[in-house]
Amino acid sequence: DTSGAIKLHADAGTSQTIVVLNDAGTSESAIAITSSAGGVDIDAAATKDVTINGGQIVATAAHNVASAIKLHADAGSSQTIHLLNDAGTSATEGSAAIQLLASAGGVNIKGNLDNSNAVLLTADGGTSATMAVHNDQGTTQGSAGAGSILLVSDAGGMGLSWADDKSLWAEGGRA
Repeated sequence: DTSGAIKLHADAGTSQTIVVLNDAGTSESAIAITSSAGGVDIDAAATKDVTINGGQIVATAAHNVASAIKLHADAGSSQTIHLLNDAGTSATEGSAAIQLLASAGGVNIKGNLDNSNAVLLTADGGTSATMAVHNDQGTTQGSAGAGSILLVSDAGGMGLSWADDKSLWAEGGRA
């Protein structure tokens, strides 16, 4: 009953490695790391990477709490978090190259930077690229503070800008 009861320790120079290898097992749990009563901690030097490769990466939270899965960068003002898919080309609803889905709740994107472009959505794929805000089931009437799609600025104004040789088009029942 002591910390470090089992320890794999390599101490033979800067080129040393520790490898855990299963070269015949084919199950989804061919190598399993389990802590049935405590946590699991994976640390690397700040200038080194923690790399996970596989057919699919599935992170499932088993605790019903806020922030059950959290990607957290907290080392300084120059760091960023990137979700990158550099091969997928689908823009289809439900199977887009990057799909954010809350199947039972909402999705909130918030930026706390006190600067222009604190939240910026950009389509930059070429001259045929478009952007859409689409509510395909909402039926709320448009009124003060309400609408199936609602654009709100609590303290500031709103600006619309488009190319001089293009048109603004609107269609609907009442204006």
